[in-house]
Amino acid sequence: MITNCDWYANGGILTKPTIFGQNGNSLMVGGEAGKEAVAPLSDLMAYVEKAVANQMGTMSSNFAQMIQLLTIIARKDMNVNMDGKAVTAIVDSYMSNQQQQDDFGIGRV
Repeated sequence: MITNCDWYANGGILTKPTIFGQNGNSLMVGGEAGKEAVAPLSDLMAYVEKAVANQMGTMSSNFAQMIQLLTIIARKDMNVNMDGKAVTAIVDSYMSNQQQQDDFGIGRV
């Protein structure tokens, strides 16, 4: 007989095997593989959006710094090599590949 019930409508962390629902005749269990989160979808989406925005902000900042440094280097009459290749060629190739990845799927249904 069940004597109490814990509610997770606002989310929670399952730290040990915990039955959190039933699907037909099967119980649904979480927390058996270590800490697992239970969250309303609206909250979960907000967490994911915030994490992605943080990562994008960091990447944008890093790209801005890299472009600023490369602009300074490009204005100087010198060659900078890394692994036997011009740094500008390496960066140009990376930026081109990154743009292709960003554009992949645009216009597809």
